[in-house]
Amino acid sequence: MEKYCGQRPPSRPTINNHLKSQSSNILSQIKENVQGKDVYISLDETRDIKDRPMTAVLMGSLDGDNPTNPT
Repeated sequence: MEKYCGQRPPSRPTINNHLKSQSSNILSQIKENVQGKDVYISLDETRDIKDRPMTAVLMGSLDGDNPTNPT
């Protein structure tokens, strides 16, 4: 990043703190958007390049508001 952007990348703790606050905001938005609605949830189990297991989650409401934009 420093080579191409001219800036040092943030430290790992800084990134972790930022991700924690952002994930809390996103989870709150998801709860607000689907509260009281029928929802779909799709899970896809896979492995990353280092063979670590991971799960991709796709979720949205079934009310037709966003038929092509999953949350």
